[in-house]
Amino acid sequence: MAQGGRTTKEEVTSARRAEARYTQLQPVRKDFYAATADLVRRTRADRDKAQGGDDFALSMLIANLNSIQSSATDVLKMRLSKIARMAVASAFKTDVPLDDLTAEEHEYFERVRALAKDMLNSFERECGMKTYSPQKIDVYTAPQTAPDVPVTAPSVPVTAPSSVPKTAPGPSPEVPAEEMFEDPDMLDGGLMDDGDIPVDDFDAVPPEPKPEFEEPENRYITVRMFEDFPQFVGPDDRNYTLHREDVANLPEAVANILISSGKCAAVKYE
Repeated sequence: MAQGGRTTKEEVTSARRAEARYTQLQPVRKDFYAATADLVRRTRADRDKAQGGDDFALSMLIANLNSIQSSATDVLKMRLSKIARMAVASAFKTDVPLDDLTAEEHEYFERVRALAKDMLNSFERECGMKTYSPQKIDVYTAPQTAPDVPVTAPSVPVTAPSSVPKTAPGPSPEVPAEEMFEDPDMLDGGLMDDGDIPVDDFDAVPPEPKPEFEEPENRYITVRMFEDFPQFVGPDDRNYTLHREDVANLPEAVANILISSGKCAAVKYE
C-alpha cells in the first residue's frame, strides 16, 4: 500500500474491517502506525481549537476522535494477535509469510518467536528429547625445563624392518541409531512428527474463513428535527443532511448530542 502521505479516518476504519473479516494478516501501509498517530494528533488539535465554540461542532469532533482511536486500537489488537500465532508457528519450523508486516511488527514477531523457541527448547530438555555431550576442555600444561645434566643416548643398533606390509584401513564400526539418542522416539522425527504438539499449517486458508473479531454494531435512534443542519459525517462514516421536521435514524452518539442540545426529539413508537 501507499505510504508517505497523511491517512484518513476512512483508511483506518477500512483496515479494521479487513482484519476483522479475515483470519490471515491483511496488508497495510508500511507507515500505518506513524500515519495513524499523526491522524489522532491532528484530530485532537482540531477538537482543542473548537473549545468554547459551537457545541454541536465540538461534539462531532469529539465523536470523530473517539471513533478513530477505537478503530486504531482494534487494528493493533487484531494484528498483534495474528502475528503472535505466526511467531509461534515459525518457532516450530513452519514457514509463515512476513511481507505484510510493518517495521514495528517485524521486531514484535522476532521477540515472540525467540520466547517461543526458548520455551520449546526448555521443554524438550526436561523431557529428555534433547541430549548434550559435555565438551572436552584442553588443560594448559606449562612446558618442563630440561635439567642441566648431559644425557648420552645408548649405543643400541636399530635395524629397520626390511618391509612393512601396508594394510588398508578397515571400515568404521557402525553405531546403532538407537545408541545415538537417549530417547528412541527422536528417530521418528522428534517432538513435531509424533504429533505431541500439533501445529496447524499457517498457510492453509479455510474455504470460508470465520471472522475472529465481531464488527461493532452501531445503534441508531429515530429523531424528529427542529432545525436545519448542514451536511456532516457521522461515526458510521455516512453523510447526513438534516432539515427541519425531518424524521431520521441517527447514530446513538449523534442523536444523544442533538437531543440534549434541544435540536431534535426522539420519536417513540407505541
